Amino acid sequence: MRNTTVYPGSANGVVTAPSSLDEALSAIVLAAITRTSVRGAGSSVDTISMFNGLFAMGAKFRQQEDVVTFYTAPKKGSANIECTHKVLVFLLPLCIALGGEYTFLGEFDSHIIAGLKSLDIDWSVSEKGVTIRSNRQNRDTALEDETFAAGFMLTLPLNESAKLSCSSGKKFAELTVAIMQDFGYRLFDQEGYSIAKHRKVDTNYIYSVGGDYGKSAYLLLAGFLSGEVGVTGLLAGSMQSGRSVTDEFKDLKLRVNEMNGAVFAKKSRIGEAVIDVSGMAEPIVALVLACFCKGKCVIKNAEKLSDERREEFDITAKALQSIGADIIKIGQEHFITGSKKLFGGNVNAHGSQNIAMALAAAGIVSEIGVTLSNAPSLDVLQRLGVTIQ
Repeated sequence: MRNTTVYPGSANGVVTAPSSLDEALSAIVLAAITRTSVRGAGSSVDTISMFNGLFAMGAKFRQQEDVVTFYTAPKKGSANIECTHKVLVFLLPLCIALGGEYTFLGEFDSHIIAGLKSLDIDWSVSEKGVTIRSNRQNRDTALEDETFAAGFMLTLPLNESAKLSCSSGKKFAELTVAIMQDFGYRLFDQEGYSIAKHRKVDTNYIYSVGGDYGKSAYLLLAGFLSGEVGVTGLLAGSMQSGRSVTDEFKDLKLRVNEMNGAVFAKKSRIGEAVIDVSGMAEPIVALVLACFCKGKCVIKNAEKLSDERREEFDITAKALQSIGADIIKIGQEHFITGSKKLFGGNVNAHGSQNIAMALAAAGIVSEIGVTLSNAPSLDVLQRLGVTIQ
């Protein structure tokens, strides 16, 4: 990652939404299990890591354009697997369901380790990484948190008599249930999830991954602040957690329209408002919009966000302050006086695509631009006419 400067200007045009990562990873696992195909999974670090991990587990597949077809399913065995944290939470449950001994290479954060401690499995940590051992017992799985919940739900087809329950809630389930239904598995939910009915899908079946509503929010943000932006490739009936972003924009009285799998944003500012970000799909998008409001905004309940989202929010708020945003935190509330333009300056994106996109959008309507260190690629903004160097 290098320094990237976003110059003042405007964002205009239409782009295709990036693939939904959670949807893509879930669909890839099910396509591997059922020896079917997935279209539009993308080529992110995580999707490539998923394909490499499944290959290490014995899966065989071929790719033609944007369609990947599995002709051999993963199987019980022993392997060293190098994968991202995001992929680990899908592959580890699959390894347990298949049986065998697998070592996931690398260091893993406290969140992953806490999730492992909640599992009733044989596992250990060494200098190499995390090793799990499984004899593929047909048994129910009761989880204390959601870290591995979606991954275990995807393995139910390998053990149709088993049941999955999660005491911390069901937020993970909505999208996963919808994807499994498309692959022919109808789930029964009574004190836990289990397979109620299985309609075998044809091996020629191709699951199409929809665009990511959450990621699209950052592109639409650039449109609201500076021009007119359209994002295509979104599925109107999507069960993604980020699907609510369009309704949230409408609630803020922004100029947003949906039409035939596309969302369009026109330059507009929110009025004075009290914004509860605790249940919002993309809280830092709301934070940036508040910095350009007509009057004053109060943002509340940021402390109720997940640890990851709260850290993202705090980093973005401090960065916006450093480039001229009038943000005052009193207790747990952020009081913001809106401005038509921020001054600009140097900020750190901390390797986060979300933070980088949010600050870049603010940079488009700044006096001198914004220079981001540790920022992932912002090429998509260049396709909207934004000057980036």
